[in-house]
Amino acid sequence: KKMKVPVIAPLDILASEKIGVAVFAVDPDLVQLGVQAAGQIVDYFENNTSMKSIGFEPPISIKSTLNLRVSHEIGWKLKNDKLRRITNIIN
Repeated sequence: KKMKVPVIAPLDILASEKIGVAVFAVDPDLVQLGVQAAGQIVDYFENNTSMKSIGFEPPISIKSTLNLRVSHEIGWKLKNDKLRRITNIIN
């Protein structure tokens, strides 16, 4: 906070009201990650697609958390169009 630098964390708990050390956090959306993996499994078993051709797919869905209190404390501002894309905003 002294340096007015935003901390971006890999876990939403670090941006939570309880801990509040991070301004912004991003994690994979585990439900959607399960849906994505299920699609790959179905493709393998029902369409006989080889695992080699399915390959690796990065997570397609994430959850993002912004702690507005910490954001204001360090003077970090976001435009409204960017705020609308954040999953969870903590006031």
